[in-house]
Amino acid sequence: MFLAILMLGSFACTGQSLFSDFDKFFGNHVRDGLVDYSSASKDSDSRNKILQGIKQFPYDEKSKEERMAFLINTYNFFVIHELSNHYPVASPKEIPRFFTEKNYQLNGKKYSLDKIEKDLLFGIERDPRFHLVLICGAKSCPPFYHNTFRSETLDKQLEDATSKAINDNSWLNETDESIWVSQIFSWYGFDFGDLRAFIKTYRPDISSSKPLKFQDYNWAINHIAAIDQSVIASFMTPSQLIAKGNWEFKSFQALYSEKRKDGFDQFNSRSSFFSSFNQFTYGAGSNLNLGFDLVLKRNFQNDFVSSSPFALFNSDNIQSRVDTLTNAEGDVLRRQQAQGLSHIGPKVKFKPFSKIPKLTFQQTAYFPIQKSVDGQWVSFSQFFYDQNLGSRASLFLELSFWTVVHPDFNVFPIPRSFISYFPNKYITIYGLVALYGEFGVGTKINLTRRIELELLHSQFLENNGKRAQTFNLGVRIHP
Repeated sequence: MFLAILMLGSFACTGQSLFSDFDKFFGNHVRDGLVDYSSASKDSDSRNKILQGIKQFPYDEKSKEERMAFLINTYNFFVIHELSNHYPVASPKEIPRFFTEKNYQLNGKKYSLDKIEKDLLFGIERDPRFHLVLICGAKSCPPFYHNTFRSETLDKQLEDATSKAINDNSWLNETDESIWVSQIFSWYGFDFGDLRAFIKTYRPDISSSKPLKFQDYNWAINHIAAIDQSVIASFMTPSQLIAKGNWEFKSFQALYSEKRKDGFDQFNSRSSFFSSFNQFTYGAGSNLNLGFDLVLKRNFQNDFVSSSPFALFNSDNIQSRVDTLTNAEGDVLRRQQAQGLSHIGPKVKFKPFSKIPKLTFQQTAYFPIQKSVDGQWVSFSQFFYDQNLGSRASLFLELSFWTVVHPDFNVFPIPRSFISYFPNKYITIYGLVALYGEFGVGTKINLTRRIELELLHSQFLENNGKRAQTFNLGVRIHP
């Protein structure tokens, strides 16, 4: 008898301690229905303590209400925990099998988020209000309820949370023509039954005649921090994947210009190479992006007339041609001009290792179109990695291999590093250091929510009688 009482007391203390830890964790990292993943990602001690408490929670010994409250809090905590492990990330959709991987241990077994929701929670009771308190980590999820759910107040809390969500205009909005509601009401329509009647229970002033329409679901992370999430979401680094069903278009104009010494040790010979990379990328899956590049080039090699790197833009119609010049010493020099559509490049991008979510691989194959402009067959392999350096800075690393397959086989490794600083949600300033002595500074500017402008200038250290620099202008458009 004494042992049984002792065990019951231990179980009760375990549950109370866990719920107190939920209180503290949610109180520290949740504000106004959003999550501060920056601070949560650094709070590993609290997260590990809660993970241990969830494992030890005596699930089978608890009442129905206690199990339901436990599962709601646990589900929401697991979402925050997983996104914190991958932070910074633009969307839960960028994490492979975010909802289906069996990563979470409770009651002696491992479960996925889907199993916790559908098998455990809805296995106890088919309450439609659960859909309005489970947080999937996206902005279109219901707002995060401000208190930890508890068995003794569960029904009241569910009513309060459901009412808050339905009366939030970002989640349910009536216009002159329609009533726009969350996609959640469409996905789980069976649970809600008569949807308009369910809504009017909590928002009785809503129209009885206007048609119900479902809003597009915003899968951007439900984040709040010192810098608004729009900074991270819009200034995407190449290490991030585009969420499934989304797309982006980038047009990046790059001018590389170099001067070489002639036979009199003077920098008289200039060669300039302009490339316009027009890139379309589509989120084909949770861990897969597909796309293609169209590359236009305009080249002017061995220009002895102008000292400007922009001289190749002076002529409206550069014809593809090669001139042979001979100087006083008898040296033969070639002056070459060319322009046109040079390559098309199909590409694939994915995260090769699920345990290293910030590492991304991209492979592009460039096939020549106009061989008079550039006849090289090229394989371009890129590894991307980024690391958050607090809420206002980040480190981005790239290791690329530019491999000329034909006509002559050559491999050029190109490691590059970028350090970015976010003074506000509209501007990024970054520095570049790369192999071959390249140093640069650039900026990204949010012109609108969907249009981003990028400017970059870099210079190379003088090497083997050559001085070089680049001028770059990019525009990115996304939905």
